[in-house]
Amino acid sequence: MAHDKCIARRAGRELLCVAFFALATSTTHAADATCTTEVGRIVSRHGTVEFRRGAGGEWQPAKLETKLCDGDDIRTAKLARAALFIRPENIVRLDQGTAVRLRVTATETLVEFIAAGEQVAADPDCGAAYFISRFPRRFGVKTRYVNADIDGTEFLVRNECSRSVVAVYEGRVRASPADGGDTLMLAAGEAGAAGTGVRGAIRLPVASTDQVQWVIHYPRSARGAAPGIATCTDAEEAAACESANVESALAAGATHDAFAAIDRLATTSGGASTAKAFRALLALQGVDGAASTAAADAPRDERERRARAAALAAEAVALDASNPRGWLATSYVRQAQLDLEGALGAAHEAAKLAPDGFHRARIAELQLALGEVRAAHGTASSAVFISPDEPRAHQMLGFALLANQ
Repeated sequence: MAHDKCIARRAGRELLCVAFFALATSTTHAADATCTTEVGRIVSRHGTVEFRRGAGGEWQPAKLETKLCDGDDIRTAKLARAALFIRPENIVRLDQGTAVRLRVTATETLVEFIAAGEQVAADPDCGAAYFISRFPRRFGVKTRYVNADIDGTEFLVRNECSRSVVAVYEGRVRASPADGGDTLMLAAGEAGAAGTGVRGAIRLPVASTDQVQWVIHYPRSARGAAPGIATCTDAEEAAACESANVESALAAGATHDAFAAIDRLATTSGGASTAKAFRALLALQGVDGAASTAAADAPRDERERRARAAALAAEAVALDASNPRGWLATSYVRQAQLDLEGALGAAHEAAKLAPDGFHRARIAELQLALGEVRAAHGTASSAVFISPDEPRAHQMLGFALLANQ
């Protein structure tokens, strides 16, 4: 697990920041009847996300708009993540392998990290959560080693098995060791920790935005892949298999797993171009896992990140001009460079090579950005017709219909 006011932009990344408030279904669980006072709900989920009422009973699958009550537990499995809306105005995003309990009273909101059986890794990580709190009331986080109390801020808590780390990105957080000792008042850009063998809280180096890479939305470069990381043993299918692994990892924000799969992909037959395309998309977000890139040489600002991404996308196309992923990466790079016409042209090239609903939806997205509403409506309609199971096609058709009102 190395992992809108938009969190990606706040972390110094800029691409397409897609709001995690998805169009929700109206589905509810039968167990919701036992929840008399709703304190929040699940507004985004990917992979296996489960909940249980009142810290007891059986774990149940969570869905969009599952309502949450005081005392409920929520957990995420491997390659899963979730976003919770907690009343009155708090957002909690859960990384993979994380379990928390909600305690909400009239005066205080408390999120407590808990152990939850097989869903939570034993070593070295035990979950992480990113918090956004804007409402002037007491909001706290409790872990085995450290408690955090805040008043209007954005911060990360990473609950490792030997210590807990608090990193602040906006506002101020008071980090208090659970076993007593010195506390720390952390300001934006600062981090602190408490854990085994340490009396009190210790100050860490400046909070790195790399710690919140798992929060970012990473754009897809092909139609959706099945969740999970597969073992790719068939040499002829290795490139497709590892590409699917990368897509699955990025959908969960698991950049460590994604880069491992990209490294394997680069060594497969015909996989070098796709590996470059993935690296281009990640470079746009300021995420660079190339082993050969020293920290001192890593892109420091948005201009450098875009330049690196452009170079990687160009290499992907040069290696294999018939690879739609290279052209799609080029489309995103040109969009980040504010060249919407160029982005649209590259998207058309990708769609020529892969004429499915996913790539047509990308064209429709850019047509809408250019104000070509009628063309976008036609493109999105054809995308839905060709790939009725592609959610992005339906989303773009909905936007086109709204823009045409």
